[in-house]
Amino acid sequence: MTTYYRIYAKFDNQNQFKAIDVNQGYQVNNLIYASLLTELELQKFIEFAKEHKGYQLEARQVTTNKTIKINY
Repeated sequence: MTTYYRIYAKFDNQNQFKAIDVNQGYQVNNLIYASLLTELELQKFIEFAKEHKGYQLEARQVTTNKTIKINY
C-alpha cells in the first residue's frame, strides 16, 4: 500500500498552516485541490524546498481507516 503525504505551508503573516497545491504553487481552502505526494515525490520536494526560504513547511501523512464500498 502506497503512503501519501500532503504539504502544508505557513507564511510569515499567517497564524496557521494551509495545504498547498504543489504544481500550481498556492495554498488551497479545500483539500480536494491539495497535492498528494508519494514518498519519492516528497523527497524531491524536500530538496526543492531547502533552496526556497520565506515560509514554513510541514509534510503530513494522509491516513484512512475506512473501507469505501461502491455499488453499481
